[in-house]
Amino acid sequence: MDRTVKIGFVGCGAFCSGTHIPNAHDNPMLETIAFCDLDQARLGQLSEQYNPKYVTTDMEKLIADPQIEAVICGTKPHF
Repeated sequence: MDRTVKIGFVGCGAFCSGTHIPNAHDNPMLETIAFCDLDQARLGQLSEQYNPKYVTTDMEKLIADPQIEAVICGTKPHF
């Protein structure tokens, strides 16, 4: 594959932040565009660490973003 896939994360809790996000960040075939979570402090930390284009608490904004090609859902199953 000669291009990166642009991704967004919905639900950036401990498991996602400790596993999926670092793995995606280290994968040259993926580009993280946005993080979505209800925890503003966590979004601030992730923004500093991974430098996405934006962070948001609005899942609909992330899902509607035409530049995002795939969404990784890190929420608990009941959400």
